[in-house]
Amino acid sequence: MEIGNKVYLNNIDQIDEKLHIKVRVLKIWNFVRNNKVCSIEMIIMDEEGTQYQARVFNQNFSKFRHLLKEDESYIVIKPNMAAVTNGFSYTGHKQTLTLDWKSILKKCDDFSGPVNGFMFVDFNSIIEQTCPKDTFFDVIGHIVSFRPLEISNPVPSKHYIKVTLSNLDSVHLKVTIFGSQAYQISEYLKNNPTVNFVVIVMQFLKLNIWNGLGEAKSHFEVTKLFINSDIYEINEFKNKLKCHDNFGITEKSITTLQSYSSSYTDDFKGNFPLKTICEITEPIKAGDSDALFPMQLNVLKNRKFGFVVDITEYNVNNYNNIYTVLRVTEDMSIVCELESKIELMSNQSVFLNQVALESDDVVQPVQKDVISQTDESFTPSTVDKSTATSPCKISGDLKRNLQEIYDVDSRYDLSSTKAKRKSTAEETPLLIPKIEK
Repeated sequence: MEIGNKVYLNNIDQIDEKLHIKVRVLKIWNFVRNNKVCSIEMIIMDEEGTQYQARVFNQNFSKFRHLLKEDESYIVIKPNMAAVTNGFSYTGHKQTLTLDWKSILKKCDDFSGPVNGFMFVDFNSIIEQTCPKDTFFDVIGHIVSFRPLEISNPVPSKHYIKVTLSNLDSVHLKVTIFGSQAYQISEYLKNNPTVNFVVIVMQFLKLNIWNGLGEAKSHFEVTKLFINSDIYEINEFKNKLKCHDNFGITEKSITTLQSYSSSYTDDFKGNFPLKTICEITEPIKAGDSDALFPMQLNVLKNRKFGFVVDITEYNVNNYNNIYTVLRVTEDMSIVCELESKIELMSNQSVFLNQVALESDDVVQPVQKDVISQTDESFTPSTVDKSTATSPCKISGDLKRNLQEIYDVDSRYDLSSTKAKRKSTAEETPLLIPKIEK
């Protein structure tokens, strides 16, 4: 069969039935919906290194499925074109190349383009989020640390492993790998504990932003993973790494970090100090305002939660009060168990419940606006009035209001946010009602 002149993907709009394209299949996967394979999806590359998205719809499976293989090259005659309809273009192009009933596919033995078509981006461009945001990119680096495989989600495709890669300039990048590739890299690290450094290439990654910093993550079945593979790019990286080994990199072992979670309930039942929300430092603000408490917080009224908060060395050393919430639960069995360990506010709640107050004018608004009583503990609720700012500030107001009504023994502190200080004799503080004149 005679074929016409060759055309490249950059000039795909000019193609006609007399022209042909030489392409290499970089990645191939099935697009599944409702447990049915709807199409065969591909990322292809021509001899100029231009990458393009391609597909075969299910009505043409019988014609092309047995021919298409990953890392093989083909001559394509009479392809069709279709617009990208899912809102995301894997390669940045607005069209995809489609093989339909009139298309012809032949094996190509003289493909002269790149083998893998890697498009590496600098780690800093990912961290600073200047890398491509709407297309895929590739990274290469050696693993310096990782966290064990996380399998708490019942869906296997959402199991993941987090690794930290270092490039030749010692810039570190966090990468999250999902699904079967997470198992692949976990098994490799487990079976090769004596390997000094593991160089990996991750192809077709997406940008992920976490806490304001850019990271990388795999994308379903599209991402390709190369682990210490005998390919030019990895071998070259290893050689350069050895040349730059002024700090003994090749003798360093990979650090295994603690798992984020051994189990869901263990996260809340660990041996760590418990705090109530009233003990959290008051937020820094530009004056008191209702804006501190958005209306959306009303959904939290009359509900109890347990939080696992990550307080880092940076927080402590820099007095930084912005923390990462690792887990949130509303499971009452867990919340009740946590409450049973906290004795902070029990004494104050008893006093407020049992002591008859002669004047409601001072105390009542505070109780109504900022304190929600449940059992024998206090839980902060959403504040409705503009005079309230935060639990800690309000607790100070509550203390001052109570002192206007009671003479408090100076040996003790009355606080809605802290447990009372015990004397050496373990005495109970006396509250002496003031006599109105």
